[in-house]
Amino acid sequence: MTIKHIRNTLWLFAFASSLIIVLLALCSFNCSNGTDDDNGDGFNGPDTTDGDTLNHPPDSLAPGELTYIGSFLNIDTPGGKIFIDGIHAYIPQRSGFLIVDISDPENPQQAGQYSTSAIRYGISISVRDNIAYLLGWDWSSHALLMVLDVADALNPELKGQTDVAGQGYGIAFRDNHVYIAAGDQGVAIYKVSNPSEPQLVNTIPVSNASKLTIYRQFLLVASDTRNQGGWKYDISDPSEPDLLQHFYTPGYTRNITVKYNHVFVADGVYLDTSTGSFQVFALDDLLSPIACDSLQHGCIAVALWENFAYAVDWTGSAPNQAHLYTYDIYDPARPALISDPVNLEVAKDLAVKDGYIYVISQTTLKVIKHLTE
Repeated sequence: MTIKHIRNTLWLFAFASSLIIVLLALCSFNCSNGTDDDNGDGFNGPDTTDGDTLNHPPDSLAPGELTYIGSFLNIDTPGGKIFIDGIHAYIPQRSGFLIVDISDPENPQQAGQYSTSAIRYGISISVRDNIAYLLGWDWSSHALLMVLDVADALNPELKGQTDVAGQGYGIAFRDNHVYIAAGDQGVAIYKVSNPSEPQLVNTIPVSNASKLTIYRQFLLVASDTRNQGGWKYDISDPSEPDLLQHFYTPGYTRNITVKYNHVFVADGVYLDTSTGSFQVFALDDLLSPIACDSLQHGCIAVALWENFAYAVDWTGSAPNQAHLYTYDIYDPARPALISDPVNLEVAKDLAVKDGYIYVISQTTLKVIKHLTE
């Protein structure tokens, strides 16, 4: 082999080695910072993912303070749920649901309303692309799924409806399918690509399904049976959900939500003053919580924004017994309570958008601003 050939061989080897190093670096960057193919449905409400792709918030905000800034009265919501989509808050109430314009959080205004004699109570609601999926109870306390066009908030239009086995307590949407927590009937899965004819595609047989949330391709179902906790399913194929894990909590799993690959659970106790807890699990391993903080009267709801988690407790029996707790979850394994609990008097659910916390009771929507530094 000539010297020229040796030089060429060495040059090619050096070039190939450099190329391999560059490719490995790019691969490492994409694995740690890339996005998922299915990164969620983009809801702002408590029952779905917000499409995050990191294991923790990109930036940590300073704690700041919480300040009441507004309220909306004349609500009648036995279900006590709220869902936020865009500039509207959707609140199920007797015989339908209310639409509240929150474009000015200090001055919420009614934007529309839907009422029907078909249901006695609106229980839970989810909205996507101007289509609302309302879960209600009829006059025999059986569940009913109603699909409505809410593009015109003043005039919601019913597109279709169907009876649901069981009572129904929670609802979530993903990829043209609606998932309904139907108590002892488990989780009912409906295909809603044709809103006028929702089609039942499968039922997941779990015990006393009460709340659920969807994160990427995962469905997490909470049980309203003490010590049951909940279940994690892969719903890549809605017709064949795949059970991945059953996790346990000591109380009643009142609410469940997911962000930054961690599961945040409101674990409460029903209608007594026993202590409940705010718990955090790693999404990949739900065997036991990686963090837990006791709350005064049992945690009933959790909502997330940036690097903060907001948890609410309530005894359900006396006034001045609900409190809002704020945690810094920049490190989800070590949530830090960053302020004294805020007295809410009464609370049933909450949602957060752009640093504004919307807390719902049976009769009032309160707005609290989180002033971060």
